[in-house]
Amino acid sequence: MKKTIFLLIIILLVACSSTPSESEIQTAVALTALADNPILIVSPFPTYTPFPTHTPYPTYTAYPTYTPFVYQPTPSTSPAQAPSISEGVGPIGTISVNTWSFEITDVQVVAGKDTSRKNIILLGNLTNDGLQTDIFVASGKILLQDGSGRIYEDDNDVKRMARDMYGTGFVVDINPGAKKYIGIGFDVISSENIFTIIPGSLVALWSGNITFELP
Repeated sequence: MKKTIFLLIIILLVACSSTPSESEIQTAVALTALADNPILIVSPFPTYTPFPTHTPYPTYTAYPTYTPFVYQPTPSTSPAQAPSISEGVGPIGTISVNTWSFEITDVQVVAGKDTSRKNIILLGNLTNDGLQTDIFVASGKILLQDGSGRIYEDDNDVKRMARDMYGTGFVVDINPGAKKYIGIGFDVISSENIFTIIPGSLVALWSGNITFELP
């Protein structure tokens, strides 16, 4: 086949020119080679590949309706009762202890934790007789003794009860000559009715004991 094409090219060249040149012969040879080895034409654009089929999202499922939680306390089989208050004793005197004066204007009795206990609250005006601002702490200064000789210290729980029930204040930073309404509380045996206010171990100056009887 190659030879046939070559001969045809030579014949054409001879027909156009009596003596073919060397370049014409080379051209004929190149065309013959091209006929046996055609050049593959490569497309500059890549073959189109379709995108995969879209998979739809799963169906939306709504959350269940929110039901707010409402706290329902379980009723107690024995609900606590508010402390009962007895008739007050009234003013019983003034105690001078160290650099303080405590004018006791009332004594109140409040039911205790159970029938065997009761709370005694000394209410009155506390004055700072000292020369500088100070804080008063009843523990170790003002004690309560019952008729059987038992001695009681100031009770913090009873003191907080007095604050809530009678509006007594915290004894902090009282200036010289200033006065504050306070309550001093004692948790005592309910069977006792006669009590005496006595000094504690932290007392250097004491005006004297005061005894009172509950109604």
